[in-house]
Amino acid sequence: MEASPSPYDQSALLVALWALGAPGEPLPVSDALDRALHACASELPASLGRLTFSVTHVGLRCFELPAILLSAQDGMMLVEEPAAQRMRVQMGDDAARQTVLRHGISTVEARRIGAALQAEVARLLRVAAMW
Repeated sequence: MEASPSPYDQSALLVALWALGAPGEPLPVSDALDRALHACASELPASLGRLTFSVTHVGLRCFELPAILLSAQDGMMLVEEPAAQRMRVQMGDDAARQTVLRHGISTVEARRIGAALQAEVARLLRVAAMW
């Protein structure tokens, strides 16, 4: 049985996917990210690890996401934007490419996965804005 990736490894891969697929876009830390990860779960690489989801009193949650985001902040891959439910991505294009390649994911595939996540987040935020 393969060991689960550490939250740091998960955060580096998630940030790299986002950086390549949604360049310049901040990473949301609202429930839209939880729901986008769930919606795109079949497209996420196995090296991200098994993510678990459940409906809680505040909506759908990915149980691993808080540790992943905290690890990304600790590793200075993300910087929280004051008064916003998003984080600025600090990982450059070269570091993102190296990260995904280390996980056996091509840059083209990483861009596709990251763009799918970003598109789902954007869709969810548009829907939420209509309420």
